[in-house]
Amino acid sequence: EGIVIVDNKKFLLNGSEILYEGNFEDWRSHPQGVVIIKQDNNSPFHRSILLNGRELLFKGVCQRWLPHPSGVIVQIDDELLLNGNILLYKGKFDDWHCHPEGIVVQLDDELLFNGKILIWKGMFHRWASHQNGIIIQYGRKLLLNGKILLFEGNFDEWQPHSLGVVIRLREEFYLYTYNKEQKWTGLVDPFEECGLGIT
Repeated sequence: EGIVIVDNKKFLLNGSEILYEGNFEDWRSHPQGVVIIKQDNNSPFHRSILLNGRELLFKGVCQRWLPHPSGVIVQIDDELLLNGNILLYKGKFDDWHCHPEGIVVQLDDELLFNGKILIWKGMFHRWASHQNGIIIQYGRKLLLNGKILLFEGNFDEWQPHSLGVVIRLREEFYLYTYNKEQKWTGLVDPFEECGLGIT
């Protein structure tokens, strides 16, 4: 666990351990390191999705992808597939995110685990994946799985973290681990997608 820092073409866990070094088109943090996207030389629309730049998770065309503890989930039209070959959901959705045990699908004001089990119904402002489920923003509250209060108060931005949630308030960052706070100052901005990932 820790943070992934991108320094030129090097992906460093906690600033020291090299997870991957080389060219990439896109990337995301993953519980086992980092997921790297490389464009296939034979076709501009085909991509290879690799764990730490070595283990092939998916190769082909997809509309969207997100890291999952068991690899990567890809969207191909109305299908959500684990590593491109295990169907997790097929049908209508407004949005979707990964869940440690599958996926969460948004249909209007409902968040449904694997498209079937209701997690949340009603208004919300934002939601995101978390290694223990999903975080739902309702007003100034951040709720794990819609039930456990992680944070309540003012913030400018938030991001899930394996230990809870990171809150940005102006130029300061706070890690809330189930209502306990750790303050970060003087660090690289953990919200810069191309420079730092939280794993």
